[in-house]
Amino acid sequence: MPPSDRSPSGSPVGLAPPRLDEIIRGRGVSALRVVVRGWTPAAVAAAIEDLSEEDQVIAFRLLPREVATDAFAYLPVDVQEGLLRAMAKEDVGRILNEMSADDRTMLLEELPAAATQQLLNLLSPEERAVAVKLLGYPEGSIGRRVTPEYVRELKEAGYDKLTAEELVELRSQGVSPRLLKSLGGRKQK
Repeated sequence: MPPSDRSPSGSPVGLAPPRLDEIIRGRGVSALRVVVRGWTPAAVAAAIEDLSEEDQVIAFRLLPREVATDAFAYLPVDVQEGLLRAMAKEDVGRILNEMSADDRTMLLEELPAAATQQLLNLLSPEERAVAVKLLGYPEGSIGRRVTPEYVRELKEAGYDKLTAEELVELRSQGVSPRLLKSLGGRKQK
C-alpha cells in the first residue's frame, strides 16, 4: 500500500488500528513488533497510554528497545512515573540511560527529590554526570531544556541561528535535527 494510504500510526486509512491490549493478552511479541513497525514514537505512546498500567509494562517489555525508549519520551509524566514504579530496576535503568538527556531531565525535574535521586543512581556514571549537570541549570532555563548535543546537531543541519524560544519549541515538539536536515532548506535569520 502506498504511504499516502496509511494513517500516522501506520495502519491503512479507514481501518481501525489493531488493539494493543488484545495483542498483549495473546502474548503476541512478534505481532506487537509488526503492528508498531512504522508508527511514530508519539503514536506508540498514545496507544500505550490507553492501556491499563499492567499492560503498559508488558508492552514496554515486548517492544524493541529503541521503540520503547523513543515512545517513553512522548508519554505524559504521570504515565512515565507509573511505568517507572511498576518496572524492574534493570528496565528503568536501561530506559533512562537510552533516553535523550533533555527528555530525561524534563522527567526528573517533575519528580520528588527522593525519587529523582533513586533514578539518578540507576544511570551509568557518564549519563549520571550529564543528568546532574543539566539539573543544575535553573528550572525552566534553556540549559535544562536543550542539550549542547541537540544544538550541535541543529548547527550541523544548518539551523544555527534559532532563538532560545525556537529551540525549546522544536525540542518540545519532538523535532530532531535529522528531520530538519532531511526536509532541506536552512533556517535564516
